Amino acid sequence: MDAPRRRGRLTGTRDRRYVPGETMTTTNTTGLRILLVEDEPANAYLFREFLRRAPGLAGAVICEADRLSRAIERLATEHFDLVFLDLRLPDSYGLPTLEAFRRQAPRIPVVVLSGSVDPATEEEARAHGAAAFLNKADTFPGSLERAVRDALLVLPDLS
Repeated sequence: MDAPRRRGRLTGTRDRRYVPGETMTTTNTTGLRILLVEDEPANAYLFREFLRRAPGLAGAVICEADRLSRAIERLATEHFDLVFLDLRLPDSYGLPTLEAFRRQAPRIPVVVLSGSVDPATEEEARAHGAAAFLNKADTFPGSLERAVRDALLVLPDLS
């Protein structure tokens, strides 16, 4: 028999989903596993620190990969609830980066990180399976928390 779901909590071990109607600050994010795929050390440091300091993400575990290939390798041995994915990596560039990741992990919500301010880039990313989009210029704890909430609320069905 399945354990009952509790409102406002991420439940299960491999099937965590944010429950609509609750705020991230009332959600237990302890154990939420986030993979940050970013090759620029300064950007990785900033994102990691912003994620650690976001009020609604207390207790989240943040792991990193600096290439798409390394992120995919980690998927083979580790579970992640959410991925922040840069579209400009040494081994992959643009929307093919997102497409390749989604082929390997179609059920993990992906927040696309981009330096582009072009609205068409965000629309294209969402059309290719991004659960949320975050412009790197807008990275501060509130926007990261909002992107996490949005990504966990809406998991695209790409099957």
